Amino acid sequence: MTALGIPSNVNGNIDEDTVIGVTDTLTVRASHIRQEAIMWQPLLRSAVIKEHDYNVIATYDTMTQEQQKERLKVDGLNIVKTLINLTVSICNEKILQHVLVLIKRCT
Repeated sequence: MTALGIPSNVNGNIDEDTVIGVTDTLTVRASHIRQEAIMWQPLLRSAVIKEHDYNVIATYDTMTQEQQKERLKVDGLNIVKTLINLTVSICNEKILQHVLVLIKRCT
């Protein structure tokens, strides 16, 4: 067992089946997080996020993954700045997870 509680084989290495299982679990969780709609407007109204960031994320978040990829090619720096701003300004765990999933999709 590793320090993180992940089962390991006799050599202390993490078993490949375990890695695949963990990866599958994370992929499924990320998919569920992505499907949960985030209401960005109340965050703007309560001044948790700035208007510019709201405009960027409200549009970007409603795009398909393919549309997001195309948008990143055109306006990637602006989108990444907005995602970073959101990770700094938001304290809600659900919303932060959603933003992190969007960041992961940028890579």
